[in-house]
Amino acid sequence: MQPIRTQQNPSGTRLLEPPQRSERLRFEVWEDIKVFTDLKNDWACLCKELSDNITVFSSHAWYESWWEYYGKGEKIYIFTMWVDNKLVGIAPLMWKKLTIHGMPCKTIGFIQNNQSLHNEFRVMTL
Repeated sequence: MQPIRTQQNPSGTRLLEPPQRSERLRFEVWEDIKVFTDLKNDWACLCKELSDNITVFSSHAWYESWWEYYGKGEKIYIFTMWVDNKLVGIAPLMWKKLTIHGMPCKTIGFIQNNQSLHNEFRVMTL
């Protein structure tokens, strides 16, 4: 990404000039657990760039361990946001079957159970 430039106008005040956008933004949704494993390095890079706001509960290792022990019978959905080939956002979710007031429901929600209620979407500021 290019930095924001400033220029001085005749009155002496500075005007912000937005960076030129050459990046291509794309969103993807993954339903394959193999892709989850393949995202490990990109996920680590994203967490490193967001290090001031990251906890262990945002890491690939946390979700990988959770899925291994609690994800049996569930379906994973990983929403990713990319600028060119750089991962800039991730939302790990899962398909759940619930019963609400006696009615069976299917939902997409955070990867969690009563043992782990730590969930966040990780997105870089563009």
